[in-house]
Amino acid sequence: MKTAIDGLEFDYEHGSTMTFVTAIDPSKGLKVIPYQLRMLQENRIARLLSMTTEEVNGVRLLRFDYSGKRRFIQMLRTEPPEYKQFLELVYLLVKTLAECSEYMLNENGFVLHEEMIFVGQRVADFQLCYVPVEGRIMRSITEQLRCLIIKMLGTIQAPIDSRFMPVLAVISEEPYSLIVLKQLLQRIWLESDVDPVPGKREDQTFEKGEQQGWQVGYLFRSLKGKLKLTKAELPKESNLAGKHRGNNDFEVVSGKTEFLSVQEKAAQQITLSISRNGIVEKQAMIDERFMIGRSPRGVHYTDPSEGVSRVHCELVKGENGLEVKDLGSLNGTSLNGETLIPYKTYPFIFGDVLKYVRTEIRLVAEG
Repeated sequence: MKTAIDGLEFDYEHGSTMTFVTAIDPSKGLKVIPYQLRMLQENRIARLLSMTTEEVNGVRLLRFDYSGKRRFIQMLRTEPPEYKQFLELVYLLVKTLAECSEYMLNENGFVLHEEMIFVGQRVADFQLCYVPVEGRIMRSITEQLRCLIIKMLGTIQAPIDSRFMPVLAVISEEPYSLIVLKQLLQRIWLESDVDPVPGKREDQTFEKGEQQGWQVGYLFRSLKGKLKLTKAELPKESNLAGKHRGNNDFEVVSGKTEFLSVQEKAAQQITLSISRNGIVEKQAMIDERFMIGRSPRGVHYTDPSEGVSRVHCELVKGENGLEVKDLGSLNGTSLNGETLIPYKTYPFIFGDVLKYVRTEIRLVAEG
């Protein structure tokens, strides 16, 4: 199953290398920008995924290599960054976008989507997908960046310094300048190198217990009506969406926050039957995603069995129903006996059998 993002369709391939491919079809109004394509082919540009290309029947295929890397959003969920790591990541991300013109690239060529960002050993060692094409129907890069920063805020497990507040003020307006944002982040980054002074005033940093309340309160008071977040842009499993006011879920559409009732949440629930080591148990899938792995945190179901990767696979509620995806696991995942291509989505329906190592998962029929 292909993934549609910002006017392009991406398909994952798995051979001697791990790649995803997108087709640039002139009949669909898409056109490759020649000088940008040459720039990407002839230069190794920092923080961009390497790309190869070929032409088949008049259609240009662009292949991006992500071998040895993990999805950015996967790392955020399993290894939540400290504030300093988060600040470094945001600064380098904005710096990459703001300085792309040095390589004759355009900021709107980036696919700034969580599924298309990959990382190495550290979350700041990220690489982005750049598509040298015009004719895409997409949101502005500043809007994409704003939504991504807010998603990242929801994963931080440490206090957020109050000096970051001007950044939120800048991104609350549309459009905003990436250059101005980069300069602001650079100043905050340099100031953050100074170790906290004992006895610092309470209004300069937020204690951990206050962090999430500040995130939610500040964001929805200051950015209300400007962010226009949808459920897809603000996942329920993030700290911003489900870890306050008694763990109630809420939806955010055009700045309006609506809490879901117990009955509404129950209607959205999916039940899974998990058979492991001869024992069958049922697990409820309420959130948009259900991640499985050996990791004791960041996943919805921890499976300590030998051969299971720290983050192995996940089930996702997609527009067309439930989907399953292998997350680059070492020993792989299969669906009805077919090995899944890492990061490619496959439909998962009643009667299907999802298997990894010796564990099997099925959907439980209602009633």
